[in-house]
Amino acid sequence: MLASISSGQDESQLDLIRESPIDSDYSALALIDLTHRGDIVLDPFLGSGSTLIAAQRTGRVCRGIELDPLYVDLIVRRYEAETSNAVRLLDTGERYADLAIKRLRVAGGQSDRTLRRCP
Repeated sequence: MLASISSGQDESQLDLIRESPIDSDYSALALIDLTHRGDIVLDPFLGSGSTLIAAQRTGRVCRGIELDPLYVDLIVRRYEAETSNAVRLLDTGERYADLAIKRLRVAGGQSDRTLRRCP
């Protein structure tokens, strides 16, 4: 457990993370202690996205890698819930949520006409 902030930088941000889930709390404390606002933080095994959420809360830029599609879905859901921003695919600009609906249609064998997206 990180008990203190040795460098004293960004101490005012501690109030922003006190109300957050525990896993992101520890990540945020480490980011505040070891990086500066605007720094890039690399997480080569993004997992559930705790580093991404902590970076968002503390003004850092997270660059992460996750290969497992189930964890990618979890990360996207957590990020969208945290930021209220829609995640979009870089190549097409398509919203991730719309892609998920398309994949469900294909998996269920239903055409676009039989499924309607709720507003």
